[in-house]
Amino acid sequence: MTAQEISNLIKSATAGDTGAQIELGIAFYNGDGIKQDYVEAVAWFRKAAESGSSVGQFNLGMCYDRGIGVKQNYVEAAKWYRRSAEQGNVTGQFNTGCFYESGMGVDKNLYEAANWYLKAAEQGHFTAQLNVANMFYMGRGLPQNYKEALKWYLQVANKGNAQAQYNVAMMYEHGQGVAQNRAEAGRWYHEAAEQGYVNAHYNLACMLDADQNYYEAAKWYLKAAEQGDPKAQYNVGDLYCNGLGVKKNWAEAIKWFRKAADQGFAPAQHNLGILYMGIAYPSIDTGLESDEYEAVKWFSKAAEQGYAPSKYQLGVSYLYGFGDLPVNEFKAKRLMDEAEKQGFNPFAQ
Repeated sequence: MTAQEISNLIKSATAGDTGAQIELGIAFYNGDGIKQDYVEAVAWFRKAAESGSSVGQFNLGMCYDRGIGVKQNYVEAAKWYRRSAEQGNVTGQFNTGCFYESGMGVDKNLYEAANWYLKAAEQGHFTAQLNVANMFYMGRGLPQNYKEALKWYLQVANKGNAQAQYNVAMMYEHGQGVAQNRAEAGRWYHEAAEQGYVNAHYNLACMLDADQNYYEAAKWYLKAAEQGDPKAQYNVGDLYCNGLGVKKNWAEAIKWFRKAADQGFAPAQHNLGILYMGIAYPSIDTGLESDEYEAVKWFSKAAEQGYAPSKYQLGVSYLYGFGDLPVNEFKAKRLMDEAEKQGFNPFAQ
């Protein structure tokens, strides 16, 4: 702003023009044409707020919220946000919802939060729409209603939000609020996956895997695996192990099983145990030297998580003293019985 523009603003603001008061406050806030001064910014926002300007009320609430030009005070922030919200200020409505949801400056009240999110959502506020969808989906602050949840998720998904696209896909896949439709689910998973949403990478890969489109499944599993998803890492290992969608490669299979196992994923821990014990592929050179100690270590880690196949193999290890475990027939029987009670059938392997 020029010096003349600032001079004109000061005259208009001093005369009580709320629009000028807000503009002058913003100029002081940003240091635009005048020395930056947050205290002065707050003073002009307050004048506009007390004159009933919803923008002035919102800006004053924001200053109290962030502690800019005034001591941070969530009660005051909530008061001014709500005053702006009551006049239809969409961001004030959203922020009021946030304060009621978190209990900042007001008593926590999910019903009030939902009420204000709905008002903002109906004015097209992007994040409010997503929050409303989540609340309808979970029955949190609003009655659980999958049809309403889907309606709001679709509004956000159609604007390109990956999380909403993923949620729409999940609802089509499981028939929540809409007739089950795998094709639509796959389309929305693909939309979210193309934006890098890791859960969509994995779920899209699972659908392709189930359809025996292993080449495409491997591509999407790998994207999720590279972002650290242990289930995807395990499945990449499994595809390399079996040569599905990728060239069979034991070194790659073991690498990905180990990545998943190191994150505590029990099926991957079990597979490492099997490979180290040389049980599954005794006549194939997997490139991994047999090591009973390592096998028992991985069986133990998976068994501690309740993974039935590893419980059974750990029982076998106690029965025969593998990995220098003390032979313990009682413990072996207990572990093997537990595994079978969980539905594990060693003869079906």
